[in-house]
Amino acid sequence: MLDLVFARADVLAALAKRLQDTPTGPMGDCLRNALRFPDSDQHLSKLAATAIQPSVRAIAYKCLISRKAAWHAGFEWAWIDKVYGLRRRVPKLETRDIQTDGPVVDFIVAGIRDRSAFVRKTVADAMIGVRSQIEDEGHLVAQLAADPNPAVRSRGDFMVRHQGERSPSS
Repeated sequence: MLDLVFARADVLAALAKRLQDTPTGPMGDCLRNALRFPDSDQHLSKLAATAIQPSVRAIAYKCLISRKAAWHAGFEWAWIDKVYGLRRRVPKLETRDIQTDGPVVDFIVAGIRDRSAFVRKTVADAMIGVRSQIEDEGHLVAQLAADPNPAVRSRGDFMVRHQGERSPSS
Protein backbone atom coordinates (compact mmCIF):
# COMPACT_ATOMS: atom_id res chain seq x y z
CA MET A 1 0.00 0.00 0.00
CA LEU A 2 2.78 2.44 0.88
CA ASP A 3 4.65 1.59 -2.33
CA LEU A 4 1.73 3.03 -4.29
CA VAL A 5 1.95 6.24 -2.28
CA PHE A 6 5.71 6.62 -2.63
CA ALA A 7 5.60 5.87 -6.35
CA ARG A 8 3.83 9.20 -6.90
CA ALA A 9 6.04 12.04 -8.15
CA ASP A 10 4.50 14.66 -5.80
CA VAL A 11 5.12 12.47 -2.75
CA LEU A 12 8.76 11.89 -3.77
CA ALA A 13 9.21 15.65 -4.27
CA ALA A 14 7.91 16.33 -0.75
CA LEU A 15 10.14 13.57 0.62
CA ALA A 16 13.16 15.03 -1.18
CA LYS A 17 12.46 18.44 0.39
CA ARG A 18 12.30 16.82 3.81
CA LEU A 19 15.52 14.86 3.16
CA GLN A 20 17.19 18.10 2.16
CA ASP A 21 16.08 20.20 5.16
CA THR A 22 15.99 17.80 8.13
CA PRO A 23 19.09 18.14 10.33
CA THR A 24 18.60 15.03 12.49
CA GLY A 25 17.22 11.54 12.18
CA PRO A 26 17.76 8.59 9.86
CA MET A 27 17.44 10.53 6.61
CA GLY A 28 20.11 8.41 4.90
CA ASP A 29 17.99 5.31 5.47
CA CYS A 30 14.93 7.14 4.15
CA LEU A 31 16.82 8.07 0.99
CA ARG A 32 18.00 4.47 0.54
CA ASN A 33 14.37 3.30 0.72
CA ALA A 34 13.21 6.02 -1.67
CA LEU A 35 15.80 4.91 -4.24
CA ARG A 36 13.55 1.96 -5.09
CA PHE A 37 11.41 4.34 -7.11
CA PRO A 38 12.80 5.68 -10.41
CA ASP A 39 11.19 9.13 -9.90
CA SER A 40 13.65 9.72 -7.05
CA ASP A 41 16.50 10.03 -9.59
CA GLN A 42 15.57 13.58 -10.52
CA HIS A 43 16.14 14.79 -6.94
CA LEU A 44 19.59 13.26 -6.39
CA SER A 45 21.70 16.11 -7.77
CA LYS A 46 19.92 18.67 -5.59
CA LEU A 47 20.22 16.43 -2.52
CA ALA A 48 23.94 15.92 -3.19
CA ALA A 49 24.53 19.65 -3.36
CA THR A 50 22.23 21.02 -0.64
CA ALA A 51 21.17 18.38 1.91
CA ILE A 52 22.00 19.24 5.49
CA GLN A 53 22.98 15.72 6.58
CA PRO A 54 26.29 14.36 5.24
CA SER A 55 24.84 10.84 4.99
CA VAL A 56 22.19 12.03 2.51
CA ARG A 57 24.78 13.93 0.46
CA ALA A 58 27.11 10.90 0.44
CA ILE A 59 24.40 8.48 -0.74
CA ALA A 60 23.28 10.92 -3.43
CA TYR A 61 26.84 11.44 -4.71
CA LYS A 62 27.53 7.70 -4.71
CA CYS A 63 24.41 7.06 -6.80
CA LEU A 64 25.20 9.90 -9.21
CA ILE A 65 28.81 8.82 -9.72
CA SER A 66 28.22 5.08 -10.01
CA ARG A 67 24.94 5.54 -11.94
CA LYS A 68 23.37 2.86 -9.73
CA ALA A 69 20.90 2.97 -6.87
CA ALA A 70 21.05 0.33 -4.15
CA TRP A 71 18.67 -0.35 -1.28
CA HIS A 72 18.17 -2.98 1.41
CA ALA A 73 15.78 -5.77 0.43
CA GLY A 74 15.98 -7.92 3.55
CA PHE A 75 18.54 -10.45 4.69
CA GLU A 76 19.98 -13.71 3.41
CA TRP A 77 22.20 -16.40 4.87
CA ALA A 78 25.90 -16.63 4.05
CA TRP A 79 27.82 -19.77 4.93
CA ILE A 80 30.83 -19.43 7.18
CA ASP A 81 31.53 -23.17 7.41
CA LYS A 82 29.14 -25.65 5.80
CA VAL A 83 30.73 -28.67 7.49
CA TYR A 84 29.79 -27.36 10.93
CA GLY A 85 26.59 -25.67 9.80
CA LEU A 86 27.85 -22.19 10.66
CA ARG A 87 26.19 -19.35 8.83
CA ARG A 88 25.32 -15.72 9.42
CA ARG A 89 22.74 -13.26 8.20
CA VAL A 90 23.97 -10.64 5.76
CA PRO A 91 22.04 -7.76 4.25
CA LYS A 92 20.61 -8.37 0.81
CA LEU A 93 20.79 -5.43 -1.59
CA GLU A 94 18.88 -4.78 -4.78
CA THR A 95 20.12 -2.36 -7.41
CA ARG A 96 18.93 -0.55 -10.49
CA ASP A 97 20.50 1.84 -12.97
CA ILE A 98 19.62 5.50 -12.52
CA GLN A 99 18.97 8.14 -15.13
CA THR A 100 20.77 11.46 -14.69
CA ASP A 101 22.02 14.10 -17.06
CA GLY A 102 25.20 15.48 -15.49
CA PRO A 103 28.67 14.20 -16.33
CA VAL A 104 30.32 12.02 -13.70
CA VAL A 105 33.32 14.35 -13.44
CA ASP A 106 31.12 17.27 -12.32
CA PHE A 107 29.71 15.21 -9.45
CA ILE A 108 33.18 14.06 -8.42
CA VAL A 109 34.53 17.62 -8.42
CA ALA A 110 31.60 18.85 -6.32
CA GLY A 111 31.90 15.90 -3.92
CA ILE A 112 35.62 16.42 -3.40
CA ARG A 113 34.90 20.01 -2.38
CA ASP A 114 32.25 18.98 0.19
CA ARG A 115 32.84 20.16 3.75
CA SER A 116 32.26 16.70 5.25
CA ALA A 117 35.10 14.17 5.29
CA PHE A 118 32.51 11.37 5.20
CA VAL A 119 31.16 12.67 1.90
CA ARG A 120 34.65 13.17 0.44
CA LYS A 121 35.59 9.60 1.44
CA THR A 122 32.43 8.21 -0.18
CA VAL A 123 33.12 10.20 -3.36
CA ALA A 124 36.70 8.92 -3.42
CA ASP A 125 35.46 5.32 -3.10
CA ALA A 126 32.98 5.86 -5.92
CA MET A 127 35.69 7.51 -8.03
CA ILE A 128 37.88 4.41 -7.75
CA GLY A 129 35.11 2.43 -9.44
CA VAL A 130 34.67 4.81 -12.37
CA ARG A 131 38.26 5.88 -13.05
CA SER A 132 38.15 4.48 -16.55
CA GLN A 133 35.44 6.99 -17.50
CA ILE A 134 37.50 10.03 -16.43
CA GLU A 135 39.84 11.44 -19.05
CA ASP A 136 42.08 13.67 -16.92
CA GLU A 137 41.95 12.31 -13.39
CA GLY A 138 45.36 13.59 -12.26
CA HIS A 139 44.20 16.83 -10.64
CA LEU A 140 41.31 15.06 -8.88
CA VAL A 141 43.61 12.38 -7.51
CA ALA A 142 46.05 15.07 -6.36
CA GLN A 143 43.25 16.84 -4.48
CA LEU A 144 42.31 13.60 -2.73
CA ALA A 145 45.94 12.78 -1.90
CA ALA A 146 46.32 16.24 -0.29
CA ASP A 147 43.09 16.06 1.73
CA PRO A 148 43.40 16.86 5.46
CA ASN A 149 41.43 13.74 6.45
CA PRO A 150 43.53 10.54 6.62
CA ALA A 151 40.75 8.28 5.28
CA VAL A 152 40.29 10.44 2.19
CA ARG A 153 44.04 10.83 1.77
CA SER A 154 44.53 7.04 1.85
CA ARG A 155 42.11 6.65 -1.07
CA GLY A 156 43.97 9.35 -2.97
CA ASP A 157 47.26 7.60 -2.24
CA PHE A 158 45.79 4.32 -3.50
CA MET A 159 44.86 5.99 -6.79
CA VAL A 160 48.34 7.53 -7.07
CA ARG A 161 49.96 4.11 -6.54
CA HIS A 162 47.68 2.50 -9.12
CA GLN A 163 47.75 5.36 -11.61
CA GLY A 164 48.17 3.24 -14.75
CA GLU A 165 45.73 0.54 -13.72
CA ARG A 166 42.02 0.63 -14.34
CA SER A 167 39.20 -0.85 -12.31
CA PRO A 168 38.21 -4.46 -13.07
CA SER A 169 34.79 -3.31 -14.33
CA SER A 170 36.37 -1.48 -17.28
